[in-house]
Amino acid sequence: MEEAAELGNYLPLSFKTPKEQARPADFEKGLIGFDRDERALTTATSPFVFSAVNERTILRFFKLIACNNNKISTYAKLVDDRNRSAHPNGHIFFSTQTALDSKITEILRVADEIQIHVNYLSQKDIDICRVFNLTSLADQSAFDSIAALHEIVKSEYSPDEEGGG
Repeated sequence: MEEAAELGNYLPLSFKTPKEQARPADFEKGLIGFDRDERALTTATSPFVFSAVNERTILRFFKLIACNNNKISTYAKLVDDRNRSAHPNGHIFFSTQTALDSKITEILRVADEIQIHVNYLSQKDIDICRVFNLTSLADQSAFDSIAALHEIVKSEYSPDEEGGG
């Protein structure tokens, strides 16, 4: 369980602006077709609540972040492929290492594509930034700005703060 809690250090600390955060009205529109689960989803206090909804079906929420049907179908195909090739008992049904490696590459490509928090910083990112030695960047034309930003990161996210390194 401790490892699961550690994953939180890799999630974005916050959204850039309130506009980028999920809007309740859009989320409610996204619930069309989820009648059975609507109450649980609208009052969710944990992402694990969404596990009550079929994985293929939950991908429809990607419409809220402007994913088109073709992309959603690609993601749903991965769920289908996983269901055909891996069993909940832990058995994985791939005939060759090459086939497994190919599927892993595809999953990682899609996971990277799905990431919507580009340029957001996690606690781990902050920890790395805070202790980074800037001397290797000294010859950069914008070094003064880089150094100023680095000082802000170090002061705003000191290791003494809750969740800090």
